[in-house]
Amino acid sequence: MYAPHVFTLNIAQMLGGAAIDTAIGVLAVTVHHAAGLKNPDQFAGTPDPYCTLSINNREELARTATKKENANPRWNETKYLIITSLNDPLCLTIFDYNEFRNDKQLGIATFPLKDLETGENEQENVQLPVMVNGKERGQVIIEAS
Repeated sequence: MYAPHVFTLNIAQMLGGAAIDTAIGVLAVTVHHAAGLKNPDQFAGTPDPYCTLSINNREELARTATKKENANPRWNETKYLIITSLNDPLCLTIFDYNEFRNDKQLGIATFPLKDLETGENEQENVQLPVMVNGKERGQVIIEAS
């Protein structure tokens, strides 16, 4: 491939998970943006959000950049994940970055990977609610293929 076309693989992370021979494919997830993110702590101010990706809320497989003081961040980042099953959901967890304390979870959005089995292998502009304790705290827009 020629610049600027780059395909980055984190080999250590890929080999740390399930065996490669059990993989059924590579999932390309583009995290476009989030809208209306609300900080659960009303005194915390505007969040500094970033998004982590995992399968069935297990270990973190990928992470977006942190956007400073933005309740409507635009990431437009594509992450590639090796998947072993379409039975588990893709979990996008939104965090509020904090330099001095632990990062605070703003909510979780889930995307059922079974939706990719329905013959439409590419899902564009999927709007997922970011949920906390059964309440919607914003939304995240992704593309999955």
